[in-house]
Amino acid sequence: MKSVWMVVLVLFLSVAINGCIITPYHAPVFNTIKNNETAFVIPLDGDTKNQAKFFSEEYLNSAKVAKKRVELPHRFVKKGRSITPWINGEWIPTIDVLVVNRSPITCEWTGDPSSGTEKKNQALSAESKDSIGVSSGFCLTAWIEEVDASTFLYKFQTSGLATVVNGPIRQTIQAEYTNNCSKYNLNELREMKEEITAAIRAVVIPKYKAMGITIDPSLGLVGGFEYENKNIQTAIDQVFIDQQLQRSAKAKMESQATENKTLLGIRTNEAEMAKAQAIGEANAIREKAKGEANAIKEVAKALADAGPAYLTLKEIEVKKAAAILWDGKTPNILSVGSDGNMMQHLMLNK
Repeated sequence: MKSVWMVVLVLFLSVAINGCIITPYHAPVFNTIKNNETAFVIPLDGDTKNQAKFFSEEYLNSAKVAKKRVELPHRFVKKGRSITPWINGEWIPTIDVLVVNRSPITCEWTGDPSSGTEKKNQALSAESKDSIGVSSGFCLTAWIEEVDASTFLYKFQTSGLATVVNGPIRQTIQAEYTNNCSKYNLNELREMKEEITAAIRAVVIPKYKAMGITIDPSLGLVGGFEYENKNIQTAIDQVFIDQQLQRSAKAKMESQATENKTLLGIRTNEAEMAKAQAIGEANAIREKAKGEANAIKEVAKALADAGPAYLTLKEIEVKKAAAILWDGKTPNILSVGSDGNMMQHLMLNK
């Protein structure tokens, strides 16, 4: 009986030493991939001879996974000798899942700590050609396209997009801003904002697209130039105010001149109309007088042409009218015509 127990003990120890005893429970581990993420599965065990090719862009493309949930396989690793080797050890993963977050981010670097992405002065700074210190705000939006995820991971390893934007991309923008500002004197610089922005875009957008980052073409300077010497800004502001006052005064003068011209035109028109009316009335009076004179002239001519016969006829008409109206009394007034003929003018007593 004792020998049987000895055999059982030997068998038990043999199995335990070889690690075949039940090891600690290993719960499944999963990695969930979000819609805005791209995942790459990288083996941690196996042949590592081709290290140069192991993390190439081509390799990462082949390691890209389309699944939205990846289970991480593990293996049990012993840690030293023990009477309980199945406990003295741990589960370690055999693969690594690298995830690239492709979500767009927007950064605004300003000189005002109360605005911008971070609560500190992040404005770009430079000097003009005549060594005047200037600064500007800047903003950009960047993201990673699905097809560029492997390129981004290859270029920047596990660095997030925000880290790259606030690191290498900002440094490139700052370098271009400094380079372009140094080309112009202060008076010229104020008029070159669009040209400087265009120069920065021409360098930054294609450079980082080749590294897997898409930058929106709207990136550019925010606000105007700020000057290290605040007196410069005060002087510029005063010049602007003076210019505005001059423009306002000039506009007022032009408006008054237009109004005066309008009033003068109205008065001139009124005077011309009154003059025309007076001339018209005078012409009408002259025409009327001329007509009357012509009528008198015609009557006189008719009388002259008719001669004594006409006068005799008229005398007969007068006598006839008197005879009709005479009441049998003697007339009060008798008059003699210039030709010696007597004509009665009836002035009858009523």
